[in-house]
Amino acid sequence: MARKKEEGAGEVTPELRKIYQDAYREGIWLSEYSVDKGYSAAAGSLKYLRQVYRKAKKNNPQLPPLEKLIENIGLGDLINLNTLPGHGATREEACRAAIAAFKDYQKRNPETRLS
Repeated sequence: MARKKEEGAGEVTPELRKIYQDAYREGIWLSEYSVDKGYSAAAGSLKYLRQVYRKAKKNNPQLPPLEKLIENIGLGDLINLNTLPGHGATREEACRAAIAAFKDYQKRNPETRLS
């Protein structure tokens, strides 16, 4: 059973912070989940996420900032947001795997770019 990383759960190492910063610079957002064995992460297009957010915000001006919504995205939402998964023994491994899967998908499917 997967569960969202809870606030303060797990240490944000310098390596993990760099992974997030580099991904963001490349237009990729990440979401992490802890699972029974190891960790899982999902990587998706920041551009696509912003497009979805802008449309939703038009219908619901009360929506919190995008950064707050990302913190509360559930597993089911990840499918609708065209993310790709990654798994690993550590948070860093899971994030790197998700980013690699996302980039690989984009490279192999340029006609359906997710960014």
